[in-house]
Amino acid sequence: MDGEGASVVISPGFHWQVHPFGSRRARGLLALGVIVLTAALLAWKTGGVTTGLVAALVLGVSTHTFFLSTGYEILAEGLRVTRLGQSVTWRWDAYRAVERRGSRMRLLRHPAGSPISWLRAAEADLPECASEVYEYVRQRVESRR
Repeated sequence: MDGEGASVVISPGFHWQVHPFGSRRARGLLALGVIVLTAALLAWKTGGVTTGLVAALVLGVSTHTFFLSTGYEILAEGLRVTRLGQSVTWRWDAYRAVERRGSRMRLLRHPAGSPISWLRAAEADLPECASEVYEYVRQRVESRR
């Protein structure tokens, strides 16, 4: 986003790319170190390399969104998320509320504040123009209730 203070118009076709590992290299290397250390300790304590490899696989899969680049695109019907060449569209009509936490937003299938709102929620990283994207998504989701 070029200009300082310039308003950004969000509409279908707007897209952005997020790669947390690329922007937070030290944190990523620390996380990789923890994964490798955990796998090595498990392999050593259990006496089996397979256990360590399974531990590394489970930890790697559970943190993959941090290490992989993710693309987002706003469509008329929802938000397209692309990771590892696979795309999925989060349809506006599937969600009932949107929450923002810093540079991330969470699309909720259950009303915000309900004890089960975290179930089946979808989280997305926001671009530099986070406020504009969040407001656009919030309006789309809330207009479908």
